[in-house]
Amino acid sequence: MTGKDPSVPEEKASQDSSREQSLSELLTSARQSRQLSPAQAAAEAHVPAHYVKMLEAGDYTLISDQLYLLPFLRRYASFLALDADEVSMRFVRDTQGAESYPIRVAEPAPAAPPTKRRKGGGGWLTSVAVALIVLLALYLAGIGRHHAAAHDDTSDAPAAAKPNS
Repeated sequence: MTGKDPSVPEEKASQDSSREQSLSELLTSARQSRQLSPAQAAAEAHVPAHYVKMLEAGDYTLISDQLYLLPFLRRYASFLALDADEVSMRFVRDTQGAESYPIRVAEPAPAAPPTKRRKGGGGWLTSVAVALIVLLALYLAGIGRHHAAAHDDTSDAPAAAKPNS
């Protein structure tokens, strides 16, 4: 046989190093490298201790929506000197099962079917008719005011023209 035995510890170590560390393992190892307990890290990062425990355990069963943890995770990752954006994207990918996040191409909305137009283009004709009616109403209102003002002036004129005797 030319292949190596998989039970050799040296080869097993290389397989473990090639395996990507889970998010919970990454957070735990970053905290441990700072020599902090979970409670100390939570207090210093200003993150609730039960969220730190959930994040480091990778167990989100105690919370109804995992995305609620995202702001706390970002704060905790920044505190641990980890890239908050990368940690957040990884968290969302892991919890939501997305292949790539946040780049998600939405399917284009189907084009609306063209509306049928009436023969003769009735849309602009209606607009012109409404405009003419409004102008006519304004004109008649102006004439009515002018007529009323003229009527008031004529009723005052004879009274003013009478000589005082």
